[in-house]
Amino acid sequence: PFDGIDANCDGRDGDPLPGDAIYVSKTSGRSTNPGTKTAPVDTISLGVSLADQQGATFVVVERGTYPENVRIVDGLQVYGGYAPG
Repeated sequence: PFDGIDANCDGRDGDPLPGDAIYVSKTSGRSTNPGTKTAPVDTISLGVSLADQQGATFVVVERGTYPENVRIVDGLQVYGGYAPG
């Protein structure tokens, strides 16, 4: 995923495998959510923390402004600017 190639012609640059990404959404995220595509968390910091705990490789962030300081964990990749859905 996220290699710059839309291999299946769906208009997106791949999708992480289940369990390999934590999703963050300013509009639909909740701090009590597990960070899945359908139940994202609400902050990047929480996304990074969950990814670190669960061994995920990616944090996928919905476009928007997140007024927080974020400390990235080694080996974790954060991608932003994505639209819900």
